This record gives sequence, C-alpha cells and structure tokens, in this order.
Amino acid sequence: MSTINVQRRLNMSQDEVKSLAEKVGKKLEKEYGVNFAWTDCDAVIKGPGVSGTCRAGDGEISIQLKLGFLAMAFKSRIEDEVNRYLDTLG
Repeated sequence: MSTINVQRRLNMSQDEVKSLAEKVGKKLEKEYGVNFAWTDCDAVIKGPGVSGTCRAGDGEISIQLKLGFLAMAFKSRIEDEVNRYLDTLG
C-alpha cells in the first residue's frame, strides 16, 4: 500500500482552513469518486482504492491518503492534483 502525505502551513484561521479542505474534498469527490465526511475538524476520506484523513487546524492542513493496489498507479497524479489545488486556493 502506498501513502500520500500533504501538509501545508497557511496564514488562515481554522474555519478558513476547514473551508479550504472542503473544497479539496469536493474536488476529490468529483475527480476520484471518494466520500469526504467531517467529524469536527477531521474528515474521513474513503473511496475505491483510497482511504485517509484530512485535518484542518489553525493555520495548517494535513491530508493523508492510503492508496490501494490499483490507485497506486495514479499516486503522482493524485499528489500533484492535491498540491496544485492547495496552491490555487491557499
């Protein structure tokens, strides 16, 4: 199993970071068919061949994804997309 870890320091409040994370979650839902469900400031990410978490903190965001066998072929693309999308929003 392959893992993607993306962490960013942002000059934003926790609410702003959570709003940003929701946008990333919607993109993941649209592009990769995953579910993105919040519990307070943590989100659980689950979908075909991928699972993980997203944490929205005060001034930071952390996304961890575990890729199954078939999704591993798209690891670089998924990681690049998450980073690129955070770059455009943050």
